[in-house]
Amino acid sequence: MSRRLSRAAACGVALCFCAFASELAVAEAPIAREFAIASGGTLIIDAEAARIDVRGGGEGVRVAIRRGEDAAADIEEDFDIAFDASDRQLHVGVRRRGSWRWNLGADGRDGDDAGASAKRRGWFGGWGRRRLVIEVETPEAFNVDLTTSGGGIRLDNIDGEVDGRTSGGSIRLSGTSADARLTTSGGAIVVGEVGGHVSAKTSGGRIAIEHAGGGVRAKTSGGSIAISSAKAVDAKTSGGSIQLALTGQPEKDSQLTTSGGSINVHLASDVGLRVHGTTSGGRVRLADDLAFAGDASKKSVSGSLNEGGPELRLRTSGGSIRLQAL
Repeated sequence: MSRRLSRAAACGVALCFCAFASELAVAEAPIAREFAIASGGTLIIDAEAARIDVRGGGEGVRVAIRRGEDAAADIEEDFDIAFDASDRQLHVGVRRRGSWRWNLGADGRDGDDAGASAKRRGWFGGWGRRRLVIEVETPEAFNVDLTTSGGGIRLDNIDGEVDGRTSGGSIRLSGTSADARLTTSGGAIVVGEVGGHVSAKTSGGRIAIEHAGGGVRAKTSGGSIAISSAKAVDAKTSGGSIQLALTGQPEKDSQLTTSGGSINVHLASDVGLRVHGTTSGGRVRLADDLAFAGDASKKSVSGSLNEGGPELRLRTSGGSIRLQAL
């Protein structure tokens, strides 16, 4: 385990990334396409009712679309799927076709055969029985812009700008050297190492970020926030605790706010900060081995660590505030 991961684990940052298959079975997918787009290009996916998995490290771009064991004709009967490619960009659009009919076959007739067909296609009685799965392999250096309204997003080995938006699932990003902007209203956001800034927003789950080379903006109304390393942090939750580990000197001011949990900050021994914190639902606890100078009471703290630095503002109405050394 790396040193950073060890520190993250000490602060409760649990990151888990499921491995991709060793190779995308494009030839076996009912809908499969390959495009000769080199490193530095951009992948754009705008999809409905789909989970999206993207992996970098390939040559060119390969796309596989599947839904259970359905054939291409069954999928295309229910979805409009379009590919628009240039030498620098691929756009994949997936749209559902109108309203589905109850227990009707392709010829529009009722009956057992029609019901069996509907069940096979996974929509008997309406949408949502089975989502599409869109799997993409890109060159490692690639920009990614993903939107889906009905599934999770998973990205691995992507070295470029990352934008991911979903209203129906979690987002998992193993890492990138550039910026990452991730938004979901229905799941967790889990991020590995990001070289640039991270923006993560969810109204229905936790946020866990291992490392950001730039600043972090994290907001959730339904879970905890855990960040192991960042230059500056703006974190807010109304439904859980906040844990932050500062392994190096922050470059800008940070603020952590929660109305539904505690705030725990782990600090490297040489980190300099101006600290201001208040709690109305717990108490303030400072470790004895911190180089702190200032005022600390049961409900508030105001002072400097290692003669000061950027400001760290802490506020909770539902738990305690703890500052301790890494």
